[in-house]
Amino acid sequence: MTPTVSFPARGTITESRQVIVACTELERVPGTAVLDLTGATMLGPFGVAALAASIAQRRTAGLVTEILLPTDLLCGEFVDEVGLVRFAGGRAIKAGTLELHQCHALDPTYTAAVADMLVRSVNGIDEAAA
Repeated sequence: MTPTVSFPARGTITESRQVIVACTELERVPGTAVLDLTGATMLGPFGVAALAASIAQRRTAGLVTEILLPTDLLCGEFVDEVGLVRFAGGRAIKAGTLELHQCHALDPTYTAAVADMLVRSVNGIDEAAA
């Protein structure tokens, strides 16, 4: 049976301790692991970044992480928007999206593209803020 790691209902900075505990548990699973997000109702930038770091560490070690999607509709849409499942599978990100991107070094072209997308897509952000 594949080990399953349950993620807390809320993956935000407020719940950072629970998030870190789940991510640490995920990183310690040898072989394939299932990340269970079915009970998640909210993922914030901290939760997504912590999960991405743990998944990236596992991918670097040649380990597979499968994801069970949130049953909460909005949380599920957010997981899809940031491309967490695509990231876990090592698949390429979609251009012009907010999908996760693993940087191995500072990439000025990527940084400029993200800044440009923010200026175009987010009301109230200008070039100076981006």
